[in-house]
Amino acid sequence: MQQSVQRVFFQLSILMCLFFFACSDKGVELEAPLPSSAPNVEVSFSKNVLSVFQTYGCTGCHGGTNGLQLNTVQGILTGGFHGPAVIPFKADSSIVIRKILPNPPFGDRMPQGGSFVTDQDVKVLKDWINLGAKDN
Repeated sequence: MQQSVQRVFFQLSILMCLFFFACSDKGVELEAPLPSSAPNVEVSFSKNVLSVFQTYGCTGCHGGTNGLQLNTVQGILTGGFHGPAVIPFKADSSIVIRKILPNPPFGDRMPQGGSFVTDQDVKVLKDWINLGAKDN
């Protein structure tokens, strides 16, 4: 009788442990994670974004020609033949981002004839857009 009580107690202990660990929220994210490109610092158009466009030669072709101006915020927001190049607060939907990543929605990946934009510089552009594409 003593052994059967001990066995039942042991089995109940095992079941309680399994139940406790199975129901625990430990290690489970309850909130949606921030996107990897969530901005954590202020990004300036004049100090950060424009220099990215200049570094890759974007403003050479899109500084008033080819239907798009990337040298001013107004030009970027106005856009070119395909509409606004940037949708404030929506980097992943913005043409300028989609054109510098593999598999652009139309035409060739940018910039043509040079080095592709680094992940770090893509993040600068995305952060600026996700912060509202301010003229700062």
